[in-house]
Amino acid sequence: MKKFILIPLVMFSIMINAQGKFVLTEQGLRTNSGKDYIILNYPGMSQETLYKLYLSNLSAIYISPKDAISSIPNSMINITGFAMNICSQGFVNYDAYYTVVFQFKDGKVRINAPEMQGSNGEIARHGKYFIYLKGHNDPGFVNVVFSIWNKKGKLKKEKFKKSIEDYFNNYIAMIVKEANKKDKW
Repeated sequence: MKKFILIPLVMFSIMINAQGKFVLTEQGLRTNSGKDYIILNYPGMSQETLYKLYLSNLSAIYISPKDAISSIPNSMINITGFAMNICSQGFVNYDAYYTVVFQFKDGKVRINAPEMQGSNGEIARHGKYFIYLKGHNDPGFVNVVFSIWNKKGKLKKEKFKKSIEDYFNNYIAMIVKEANKKDKW
């Protein structure tokens, strides 16, 4: 009996790990198959139950949930967050604003790829230091500009790419792990 219970739990864990990884591309975060979302299956769970479960867990993460979370009850949760020190170079640590959207249906949760976007089109910044996904020229403000890919599509900053991927994959894994706990007490 124990073997039959253990096998579905292991398979569920493998499914989450396989689907739950985003890679940073020139177009932003995507799955290995190029999709900008992942789907997690929760057989037998209602849309309302999944929504409440995720909302509760997401609310526990943020100091001021009312400032970070907006939602359409039982349908969607939108997170607007701030990632401190998402990547670094030398003495400069870069921060990023991001949004992540969770959508719910009976038995399914869709997690859209996190999107990063600053006021100048950058994905991360520190003062006048900017990081862009793809080749970008300084708009003339005496800024220091880094691009993860050059204009021809060649990867220039592997360290930045990996750091951003790790941050968001760990963030999503933490949320999914908490949502999958049956009893948190």
